[in-house]
Amino acid sequence: MKIATLLFTYNRSIHTQKVIQSLRQNTVLLESLIVFQDGLKQGYENDANEWEKVNKLINSIDWCNKEIIVSEHNKGLAESIVSGISYAFKNMML
Repeated sequence: MKIATLLFTYNRSIHTQKVIQSLRQNTVLLESLIVFQDGLKQGYENDANEWEKVNKLINSIDWCNKEIIVSEHNKGLAESIVSGISYAFKNMML
């Protein structure tokens, strides 16, 4: 059975950095890390700087197998989680 760890992000770089550090320090190496970054909300240009910081953080992960999925548009929290979990189950069952 394949096991993946899912990480959902948007624009909170400090929180994302803490989660990444904790995952890296885990005593059991992750089999697979799938990171979902929701797209920027239209009209929320103030979020762009933090969103970019998060994007750089997740792309800098080099200590485990990872897959990064960045949405082209903002799905919102609920849709992001539902589509992300659905994606993981579909792709981890192969």
